Amino acid sequence: CSKHPCQYGHCVNKDGGYTCSCSTGWTGRNCQHDINECFKHPCQHGRCLNTAGGYKCSCSTGWTGRNCQHGKILCSSGWSDYDNNCYKFVKDKLCWSKANEKCKDLGANLASVTSAGENDFIKGLIADGPIRHLVWFGLNRLDGEWKWTDGSTLSYKNWAKGEPGSNLWGKTADCANMYSKKGQWSDTGCSYSFSFLCKVPK
Repeated sequence: CSKHPCQYGHCVNKDGGYTCSCSTGWTGRNCQHDINECFKHPCQHGRCLNTAGGYKCSCSTGWTGRNCQHGKILCSSGWSDYDNNCYKFVKDKLCWSKANEKCKDLGANLASVTSAGENDFIKGLIADGPIRHLVWFGLNRLDGEWKWTDGSTLSYKNWAKGEPGSNLWGKTADCANMYSKKGQWSDTGCSYSFSFLCKVPK
């Protein structure tokens, strides 16, 4: 390994020789061959350009995202704009899974909340309900861990005091919602029917 034979990786010395542990995107005895990630067709709506150790997508018109997976849309009638996302408050009351399906039918997800500013914006959208009016958004518990349906990182939290609990009203509480007046979060059994909020990137 003193001669640094591994071009794009880590050298492991062995009796009578060495082996290379290659960095992501590289292969070969000396990690000298670039893997062509474009063979896997990662760009959903665009053209793949292989690069050293990775790839880039050149998206078709109307699409964005690392893999050209997000459609560029303007907020249409009935949708509200905040920080490059569009939001739709649906007052129809559905259980969490049906609300999630409805958002997907609209090309969106149940809303994620990633900052205090976004939380305040959403609170304003849903503030026309009574004090304990609850609204579904996209946070649910999977295998004991709270996750957003759109894959966003759960870095911001605004749980009400004592939340999240494990059970509420005798049912497993694996879905989260927001109090319409206070903007705080609680967990509730997923089978209850509430209004809900959808979100889609522009």
